[in-house]
Order: sequence, then C-alpha cells, then structure tokens
Amino acid sequence: MVAAAVVLAFIGPGRHVPVYACSCFQGGGSFIMNRESDDNTLILPRDARGVLWWQAGEGRQTKSVRKENFTVRVLSGARERNVDFRVIEAKPNLFLIAPIEGLVPGNRYLFTYQEDTQQPARAYKVEAMVENTAFAAIKEQVQLWLLPPGRAQLDVATAKGMCSRSADVAAQEIHISEPAAIERWRFALLFETVLDGKRDWRPRRSVCGNYPPGSSWRGYGIDIIFAECVSAAPDEVAGTREGEHDVYMTISVPGTRLVATTKKYSFRLTCTSPTSK
Repeated sequence: MVAAAVVLAFIGPGRHVPVYACSCFQGGGSFIMNRESDDNTLILPRDARGVLWWQAGEGRQTKSVRKENFTVRVLSGARERNVDFRVIEAKPNLFLIAPIEGLVPGNRYLFTYQEDTQQPARAYKVEAMVENTAFAAIKEQVQLWLLPPGRAQLDVATAKGMCSRSADVAAQEIHISEPAAIERWRFALLFETVLDGKRDWRPRRSVCGNYPPGSSWRGYGIDIIFAECVSAAPDEVAGTREGEHDVYMTISVPGTRLVATTKKYSFRLTCTSPTSK
C-alpha cells in the first residue's frame, strides 16, 4: 500500500487555496516472511500446516485468491515433486497455503505465487524449512515483556490533510521474546494483542498503513499501546485513554487449535509519570 498526499487547488475570489488529501494506492499480495533479512527462508514449527499469504486490500475491503495461482514443491528427498494443497482463510485477507499430505520435519518446501501464469518472471516465492521442535512443546513457556512506559513522538494515521501526523503520546511497548523458538518462527505464527479484554486494538502509522492480520502496527510479537497527550479534535484523538489498563497477547499456529496465552499485565498511561506493575 502506497500513500500519497495529493494537492488540490480550490480557486476562490482572488486566491488559490491548496488543500491536501490523502490517497492510497493498493498493492498486491505477498507471502508473510522476514523482508529485513538476506535469508528469506521461513522456519516452521513441527506442527505448522503451511505458510501464509496476505492479499492486501484497502480499508475493510475483502479480497480472495485462486488456488491455481499457487504451487507447492518439496525440495528434499530423492526427487523434487509438486504436492497438492488447500487454500484456507486463516483471517480476513490472510490465507494459509497448506499441503494436504502435511509438512515433514527436516524437509524444505518451495511455495510459489504466480499472478499471471504466462509470465513466470512475475512469480513470488518463499522457501520454508520444518523444524523438529513443535509449538505445542513450548507454548507454556511463552512470556510477554513490558518495557518501562514513557513519553514519545509517534506517527499516527489521520484522515485530514496528509496521510499521517506526529502525536505526543504516553506509550507502553510490549513484546514476546521467550522462548527463543518464537523468534525463529515469528513469521509463521499469529499474534494478537488483547487490551482491556478487547481484541480491537489496531492503530496505524498512516491512513494507508494496513498490515497483515496476526501482526500489529509495529510488527510480529511486538506492539506499542499509547494515549495521546496533546489535545486534538474529538475525531482525531489517537490511541486509547490515559489511566489504568491491562494487556496480554495470544500466539497461535494458523490452521490449528494451538494457542498460547501470556500472563496478563497491568500498566498505567499518564502524560506526567507513567508507571507499570
């Protein structure tokens, strides 16, 4: 998704007044992977069912995908071969590409998406390797960490003028860092922040800043909860309210019933002296 501030010139008596309007240009789909690493190989837990494909859409627009655009190939063993698979909707616009025969620990797989079957050069690919360690074996060890809360400047979405604006906030960063296997599997799992008992915490950096379900506006297994400190128009105030809050995270393996739930923590957001406990 690409954001652009489009300048519109409204002509009035004797003057031209520039008005900025945010416009979003829809991108395509992509496999969920670590795009900040030179090695894009996905590491999957033993009990994973496949890899995730995000079909990005604008706002709440629902997208669909076609099975014929995908292929799954086993790269390990005596010979390479294609395998049959299912396309399962894990969350809105997020699809699990799951081999019917299952994933074998130690094997490597190549997942390919080709938008136009007549133009192979436009294919999107990701390799995946399946570990022997299962998510079920470590899910009780998952821990949520809270950094000391404090004041910060964050870019937040705005529907007025530019696509984003800077906000002065009281912020609380949270992240999953234990056990170590979570870091290896980060892009194969679904993370969800539950703030004050609700699953609707989904701020954005920009009006056009959509991100895949199962992640947050800060990434996978990390989030920042904030309350805006400087007064803004009622329809522009970003974040949650000042005061006491509680939070926990859930981590799940897409396409299964495997879910880990962290301990719930309480913290306080205040624009004077934020504290956590």
